[in-house]
Amino acid sequence: MNPGGEKSVKRESLWLLVSIALTKLFEFGVNIVLARILFPEDFGIFGIVAMIQGLLLVLGGWGADAFVIYRQEGEGKDVLNAAFAINLIGGLLLTLLALASAPLTAALFENARIVPLQRIAAFAFLAQQLGLVHLALLQKSLRFATLAKINGLSLISGFALSIWLALSGYGVYSLVLPILSNAILMTLGYWLAVRWKPGLPFRRQSAREVLSYGRNIFGANFNAFLLQNIDFMIVAKLIGLQALGYYKLAFTLSMALVAVLGDLIVKVLLPTFSRANRDPRELRNLFRSSLEYIGGAALPLFAGLILVGHLIIPLFYGAKWQEAVVPFQLFCLLGLVTVLFKPANSMLKAVGQPQRIYRLSLVFLPITLLLIVAGIPWGLVGVTAGYCAATIAFLVVLFRQAAREINMPVWSSLKPLGKFVLPVLLMMVALFAMRYFYPLPGGSQLSALVVFVLMGAGIYLVSHFSLFYRESAAFYQKLLSGLRSR
Repeated sequence: MNPGGEKSVKRESLWLLVSIALTKLFEFGVNIVLARILFPEDFGIFGIVAMIQGLLLVLGGWGADAFVIYRQEGEGKDVLNAAFAINLIGGLLLTLLALASAPLTAALFENARIVPLQRIAAFAFLAQQLGLVHLALLQKSLRFATLAKINGLSLISGFALSIWLALSGYGVYSLVLPILSNAILMTLGYWLAVRWKPGLPFRRQSAREVLSYGRNIFGANFNAFLLQNIDFMIVAKLIGLQALGYYKLAFTLSMALVAVLGDLIVKVLLPTFSRANRDPRELRNLFRSSLEYIGGAALPLFAGLILVGHLIIPLFYGAKWQEAVVPFQLFCLLGLVTVLFKPANSMLKAVGQPQRIYRLSLVFLPITLLLIVAGIPWGLVGVTAGYCAATIAFLVVLFRQAAREINMPVWSSLKPLGKFVLPVLLMMVALFAMRYFYPLPGGSQLSALVVFVLMGAGIYLVSHFSLFYRESAAFYQKLLSGLRSR
């Protein structure tokens, strides 16, 4: 990649990172308001609706948008038309299926309120399908600043709608209706930002190319959906919708940071890796650098969240959400591993090997189910622990396969993380000791949280620079140089 192109990627990536971070900050605030107005069962019902919408997105995607990014031979209208037609036809059929099957979902989970909510989510899914190719074109051209503006404005308007509905007494609708508004606004923004407009004529060969590439991504995404949602289904059916509300809140809160870093990783690394997929040396350098930057941010942040989870949940969401504390801490551990190993997923797609993800997900699906079922006797904590253990094992194996694909030893790729691991461990030991021997100042959870955060940050930074001064200085110098180069 030439220096000018590298500067452009960094500038556009910063736009995307700032947008995602601000969006998640708004989302955090909105969720606090909603959690204090609504009830755990409302979040449980929303969890079912969100799961159905996620299933629709998996079934309707078929990897057409990923193929648009992956394809190196230009952006021929024929291929784009074929990708759009596949998304449109699949979207229409699945929307009709979701509308018709809503009563079955309600009967399965024994709650009639699911019927209208699932139908709203079905129309949101159709709106999303209409913008997938345009979104892929924006990502392929690395127009992350444009994406940041579109997504940010759409989501902020959705947050405003959500709070207004909740304060007006619309209950769980305040969680679901913003999904529809966000989908419509984002798709309109993508269409306005991209000059290409779809047309109907396209060759069968183009459709076959899209479907051939996409079938592996479809299989991987479908199995990933099962891996990521089978726990929701088990909790909702066997433990109850109120328990699912606690589980959903813990998962959403812990994965907020994953979304910030993970969205940036996927949207930046997949097109960046794809551009370098014919240069193994550059791929290895990009892979190692991505792990170093991600680890520098993720390790201290997630470790800190694990240690202050017992303060965050009751302080911000209220005492009625206390049962979400331990699941939140376990999900933070999973979030750390997810973010660290996210580049492996993008790498395998970029080098044209998505079938590896699919095959591996097939192997781990029964393992995940077995561990979740084994945890049921211990309630939410047992289910969460079983799910996290299986998913972490899956991510570790996936990472190893990605490293092998570019002929890079696993230890070599992880070596840059060494300068962050020991300081994080020292921070965790110190904060664990503080938790058990330091009384809450005046009984205030807010004061305790502030003390824990300041002490943790101080211990980490002092140990980080004391133990690894040269490596740390070189890392931050490189980071600052990259920021100045914009």
